[in-house]
Amino acid sequence: MNISKDFYYRQQNNKIILTKKNTQYIYLLNETGQIIFNAMRKEDSLKNCYDLVLRYFMKLGEEKNKITEIFNQVQKNLYKIGIFEENGIGKNISKGDKKLEQKNTHLIRELYKDAYENEVPLDVQIEIERMCNYNCYYCYLNGSKNISQSHKLSIVQIQALFDNLHDLGTKSIIISGGEPFLREDLCDLLELSTNYGFEISIFTNGSLIDDRHIEVLKKIRLHSLRISFYGTEGDYDRITKRKGYFKTVMNVLEKLTNNNIEFYLAFPITRLNTSSFSFIKELEKKYLVAYNYKIENSYSGKNVNVAEDVNLPYNDSFIKNNVKKTIKKIKYSDGTTCGGGITKAAIDVKGNVYPCYDYIYPVGNVKTTNFSDIWHNSPDLKKFRSIVKSNIKSKFCSSCKYEEFCVYCIAKNMVFNGSFDKFTIKQCESAIRDYNIYNLL
Repeated sequence: MNISKDFYYRQQNNKIILTKKNTQYIYLLNETGQIIFNAMRKEDSLKNCYDLVLRYFMKLGEEKNKITEIFNQVQKNLYKIGIFEENGIGKNISKGDKKLEQKNTHLIRELYKDAYENEVPLDVQIEIERMCNYNCYYCYLNGSKNISQSHKLSIVQIQALFDNLHDLGTKSIIISGGEPFLREDLCDLLELSTNYGFEISIFTNGSLIDDRHIEVLKKIRLHSLRISFYGTEGDYDRITKRKGYFKTVMNVLEKLTNNNIEFYLAFPITRLNTSSFSFIKELEKKYLVAYNYKIENSYSGKNVNVAEDVNLPYNDSFIKNNVKKTIKKIKYSDGTTCGGGITKAAIDVKGNVYPCYDYIYPVGNVKTTNFSDIWHNSPDLKKFRSIVKSNIKSKFCSSCKYEEFCVYCIAKNMVFNGSFDKFTIKQCESAIRDYNIYNLL
């Protein structure tokens, strides 16, 4: 039976958690509800599902009438919330129940706190391709790299990884590159994801999305499609160092819109493209745009100090006049800190596992060890995790007026200084810049 692609589902604490796309609606299934839900997933008709559930519970000594009553109630509730499609169309949930939304918001926070305490890898970023058809001025990966096909994760290996992540309770999969749409078997990979309840997010420049991809994007549980966008044709060509793609991408945006595929444009505001700002504001009338005022330095190679070259000064008149107050103070009100290695993980194109995307030292490889074993048993990951949970900070930080704007990333400490607790001045500079912009706007 078909599960609506507008629902995500996963396991945590012996419960199945159902979440409706783009809403705060969340539902929990107890043990009995899980058995009926999983039967409905596996069987192609309600009758076959009922027969399977009936056989299961009668072996446990339950009475047929009681089983039938419970089955009918659960399946009706699942259809009522729209999780199972009828004639290929999922039902819409009525909106406007503020009390329910508030209750679910609290529940989401509690579930996250529980996931943090029990080290559930909720969000996993998977790099499926290292090559890119662009050569962007400030690429954090220092440009395109050709990795032989034999070294990349295969579809079979990715399926085993998905199985592992499903069992661990992973909520979202972020597919990144390089440029993911360069991968020839991307459609197969995306279709594979429909067998699981993951939210799927994709980071792309959008230039290679064709009709085949669009048909697959319609089928999957697409949470977000982030398309990097750089401005007018002149700015676009200058930043990507490639000519001819601007018009291609504009056509892709129209196709996505016409096919009702949700996406957003990620627009970095830098010294290189402030002249495109009015053009982007016009695009806001048609598309969702997310602005990024800060480019991060790469960790090695030619772009290690690129931020100083492209970021606008905090007191630049353009920022003061155009950038909305989007900077937030860093506050972990639920008692958690960074989720790296605790609720987050990253896997590169070769299968190397990292506690987060900012950390460059692998803690295992899924080609030789399954992800679950790495997650639970890697000594390096355990060390990283313990330091994150200790919320270690420099002795200078507690009295620093910029502390509320500081991420204090121990991964970056290790990358730049070779020590978890020796803070890097680059983080201080970033916090100071955020502080100044926050107080300027």
